[in-house]
Amino acid sequence: MSEKDVARLQEQIKTLFSDVDELKTDVKEIKQQLANRLPLWATMLISALMGVIGWLIR
Repeated sequence: MSEKDVARLQEQIKTLFSDVDELKTDVKEIKQQLANRLPLWATMLISALMGVIGWLIR
């Protein structure tokens, strides 16, 4: 594998991780917006589902 290929892969990994961080931020933002509109039980359900999804992604 050439240095060029390694550099390209490193750049793709950086981009992937920045995209994941951006998605996490977006999910937190959406969750907070929904928390202001939904009843407590619905907010708890969404939080539990997000936790399960986060656990599955790892």
